[in-house]
Amino acid sequence: MNIEQAKRIKLEKFLNKLGMEPVEANGNCLWYYSPFRKEEVPSFIVDVNNNVWFDQGTDKGGNIIELAKQLYQTDIMPFLLDKIDEIAPAVPPTKFDILSLTGLEETVKFVTIEELKSIKDIAYFTSRNIDIAIADKYCKQISFRFNDRDCQAVAFPNIHGGYELRSNIYSGHMLPLAISIVRMNPNVITSSCCIFTDFIDFLSYKTLLAHGETEILVEKFADTYILNSPSLISKALPNLNAYSHIYCYLNNDKTGRAITETIQGAFADRHVVDASERYADFQNVSTYLQKKSWRKK
Repeated sequence: MNIEQAKRIKLEKFLNKLGMEPVEANGNCLWYYSPFRKEEVPSFIVDVNNNVWFDQGTDKGGNIIELAKQLYQTDIMPFLLDKIDEIAPAVPPTKFDILSLTGLEETVKFVTIEELKSIKDIAYFTSRNIDIAIADKYCKQISFRFNDRDCQAVAFPNIHGGYELRSNIYSGHMLPLAISIVRMNPNVITSSCCIFTDFIDFLSYKTLLAHGETEILVEKFADTYILNSPSLISKALPNLNAYSHIYCYLNNDKTGRAITETIQGAFADRHVVDASERYADFQNVSTYLQKKSWRKK
């Protein structure tokens, strides 16, 4: 087994082989009792879409390799790969989960990234009431061939050169997985920032802002951080140290609340606002936008 084969193993399968079962499921996240300590409230999260984990107690997370490092307390890669293979042998992927610019599957070919122009991609945004001009400003269109089939998806960049991918039939990412940052001014850090779960919520927020919505907006001039995965909160935290005001526009669910509490705990001396209270009757900013009556006129 090599590193790429190990990373294809589903974390929920690996944990199951270790005798661990999820205590509850919340959206794309599975909650477990942490393997690192005894606890009565689950605090170990697996993001099944991105196949990554995050442990609230240790503030650590990552892929299956990082999990094995924590479990076996070593960085010796041959040993880690042997242990992973022993517990959950690698199997060939049965569906397309992840694109990687550095190591594409043989079945994925002819990857191109360009400006938005596909009718399907444009329809993806209009069906969610997101202004096309806003989507066009921040997003690209990715085209590729997979298993002799032409595929397309909307692509939103992250800080390490990867992309978050969305279409009506697909949700995933192009490696490397990382947070996304959108600054009001590339050369200046503002005093405030807003944090979103994914880029669809961010684009929904920008659409609301463009139409003069004031009901849930708290900051017009603020930098933006998009987590792209709950496990990446640990990567975002060091960046947030630069801000005096932090507004959390996260999902109205257990995972969203846990992330907000993590941020509040890390910055107890700052003004950290749980902005999800402003759309308490909705799952997230995206669903709030879709229900706005002025979008239906």
